Amino acid sequence: MNVRTVERSSRRTHLLLGAAVLGALLLAATDGATAELRKLRMGAGSSVLSPILAHSTVGQALGYYEEEGIDLEIVVAQGSAADMQQLLSRQVDVSSATPGFLMKSALKAGSPDVLTIGTFVNRIHWRVAVNPNSPLQTIADLRGKRIGALSLGDSSYLGIRAMLQEVGINPDADATLAITGFGAPSAIALRDGRIDAFAAYNGPFASLENLGFRFRYLPLTPGAEKLFGPGYAMRRDFLTENRALAAHFLRAVYKGVVFTLHNPEAAVRIHMALYPESRPKGKTEDEALREMVRIVEARMDKWRVDDMPVKKFGYGYKDRWEAYARFEGIADKAGDVTRFYTNDLIDEANNFRQEDVIRQAREMTPDRVSQLLARRRH
Repeated sequence: MNVRTVERSSRRTHLLLGAAVLGALLLAATDGATAELRKLRMGAGSSVLSPILAHSTVGQALGYYEEEGIDLEIVVAQGSAADMQQLLSRQVDVSSATPGFLMKSALKAGSPDVLTIGTFVNRIHWRVAVNPNSPLQTIADLRGKRIGALSLGDSSYLGIRAMLQEVGINPDADATLAITGFGAPSAIALRDGRIDAFAAYNGPFASLENLGFRFRYLPLTPGAEKLFGPGYAMRRDFLTENRALAAHFLRAVYKGVVFTLHNPEAAVRIHMALYPESRPKGKTEDEALREMVRIVEARMDKWRVDDMPVKKFGYGYKDRWEAYARFEGIADKAGDVTRFYTNDLIDEANNFRQEDVIRQAREMTPDRVSQLLARRRH
């Protein structure tokens, strides 16, 4: 399957005919009757469709998007900044967006043309790694040190800058930030001492650990611990014209979250089949599965809502948005943060029987995954 992928499955419509005419009930299942699906383009916020996105891709095979009348197309981008640009330039209709990039983009434009319609990472996902035997113990110890980062467009780059500032370190004068990129080169640079620390989010670190690299993670600063991760953002005008579509999209995604939480292995099997390019190269099936499950599990606890004040997926909290604005140093400019997000869709987005999805996940054995994918191919 290409990176740009479209779910084009047929919906069966069951028609009851005949009681008044023949005095009997005839059930006709019409294979040719296909409900019209609405195309929706989603920005993925990543240059490759990593298994960390399995919660949003499983619904393509399980029919979650189709049930909501959606024909989903996923469009990749290199990081949060590029993803936001795709949204602002109307290349995509909905996009993954971190609160920091969303607020800064809105303030730069002079008005909040985009807003978060639902969160999906409820706890901050950044990490700052050092070598296991490094003498560095806290973020404050990074004064005068060399710190690698994924890219200027990744939210973890803004995160490490803000954490340094929080502990009194000027990131432009009192430390050296270097873009070392994704993958093994950053881990090798850390191992070989060319950088003293490496800032990224949990997905790349899980991938690097799969390659055999070992890290020790510094505690995040108190300000960072109050934060949360990406949500789904839309342009305000698109949301106004497509409110029902937005709610249906979120519901399909949150079904995928519930499924993945209760059977990450099945979610990874489905994701690998839909996006074979995401599979690690040179690995057996079992090795690839094990490594990709580890990547998903590194993110899963960030999705949970059972310990949140509101037990609903996607809910936004004013105090947490305010904390994010303070952390980024834009509180005065941001003003009323409620203009950057909405909870208006959350009740509809959570209007599904979680127990049904949980049961489906628990019953999704490897054989059933194979059968599901075989039916989808035909």
